[in-house]
Order: sequence, then structure tokens, then C-alpha cells
Amino acid sequence: MAATTGGAVTTGTTAASSTTSDGGSSSSGDTNDTSPRLDVPADGQGAPCDSADPNCPDGFKCMPVFRPPNIDAECAPVPEDPLSPGDPCVLESPLLSASPDDPCDETSVCVSPGGDYWEGVCGTMCPGGVRDCPLAGDVCLVAYGGSLRVCAPGCNPIAPDCIEGAACHVSPPNLELFACAPEFPGAGQHGSLCQGAQALCQSGFACFPDAVASEGCAGTWCCTPYCDRSAPNDCPGPGEECISTTTATPPPGLENVGVCAIPA
Repeated sequence: MAATTGGAVTTGTTAASSTTSDGGSSSSGDTNDTSPRLDVPADGQGAPCDSADPNCPDGFKCMPVFRPPNIDAECAPVPEDPLSPGDPCVLESPLLSASPDDPCDETSVCVSPGGDYWEGVCGTMCPGGVRDCPLAGDVCLVAYGGSLRVCAPGCNPIAPDCIEGAACHVSPPNLELFACAPEFPGAGQHGSLCQGAQALCQSGFACFPDAVASEGCAGTWCCTPYCDRSAPNDCPGPGEECISTTTATPPPGLENVGVCAIPA
């Protein structure tokens, strides 16, 4: 799925950013209603939305929808017999769902917890803050440039305990929390290009800007190891130090999480 790191690391499963869709311009409701309305088709299908503050019509939910080369956030219909949070589901695309035909209810979305990328579970969407998840220990994982926000198990990248097939990645917006997300097949290690997408780095590595220059990073974003700031510096590249991922105050147990990078 899993990453967003202060303001240095970002997360997501792709480097795509959210764009708006061209839809018909029809709105409903009383003309005296001054609440904001989306410029949407008559049935609400395909209306642009914001996962952080969804404003879809009744019977619709805000979903990531893959429209090459971008992933947009759009209003998609809730199925007639929806699955509930925690129910098993089948993904329409690997890693994280990006389909308007999502089988889950209006509060959840089908996501892969790791392992088999096509077998998922209805994960609770979290339009609020990164700590606004109903289950203790869960973190709001922000992906696809913000078009998907879903609760996932929290983790510590220097002592990860995610299930097989999942990686511990940093989650926005303050980069002090981490969540388990599916590990992308063929994800990179130290010095690999990652385009700002945490899922393009293997477990134990973060996608960090302007890092690992000594390893020949050929782009703006490269994979670099997580590290323990309380331990002796064991970063692999010349000039690299273990620096914090965030300027925020990390929660207990995550105070020493860092990434190997050349200090600015």
C-alpha cells in the first residue's frame, strides 16, 4: 500500500499527483443552499473530490481512479451490497485499489495489506488527521499524492513488524509516523531512483530528496536506508549522517528513527 516524511520525505505508491476531471456541470439541491458544490455530472459519477475533505453526493465515496499517467480522486458509487471494514476483498489493481468499482462501503476501500497483491481487505478511510483511525496502533497512510487515505498498522522502520510482503514506510504530513504498506516488486535499495514514491523503495529504505549523492543518485529522489539516531553512525555512503525524518515531535518509541543523508 505502505510513506510523507520535516518536510523531507514524501509518501505514496506512485509519483502521480491528483488532477481534476472534466465532467458535466450539474448540481442539485435547494438554490438557497450556500454550501460548496462540486461541478459534477448529474449522477455524481466521476466528480472530482478531495480525500481529506470528501464532498461527494449521497451514495458515492471519494476514490482513487487510475487515469494514465495520473491517479485522480473522483466520486464513485457505493455498491448495492457493500463489504464492511475488515472484510476480505479482491483488488482490481495490485498494491492499492485504484478502481471506481471498489466493493467496500462508503467508509472503506479495498487495499492490500501485503503478501498476495490481489487479495485485499476493506480498510477504513481516514479523511481526518494521521492519528484519526478507530483502531489503536493504526496510522493514516496517505498515498497516490493524497487521493487515497486509509488506516494501516503503525510500525517502526528500524524495528519493523509488518506482515510478509509489506514494508514500513513514513506517512505524511509531518513524517513522524510510519505505517505498513505493500512492498512493490522490484523496489530499490541504496541509491535507486524512487521519484518521491515510498513504495519504490524496499523495506528498510526511505525515498528521500537529494540524498545518497556519494552513491551516484541520478535524480532528485533516491532510496536511502533508515537508521537509528541513538546508535553509532553506520550509514553506507561517504558524508552521510543519520538525520531525523521530521521537525515534529515523534511519538514514544519513534524518537530515534532517522534516514541516511548528506546534511544540507
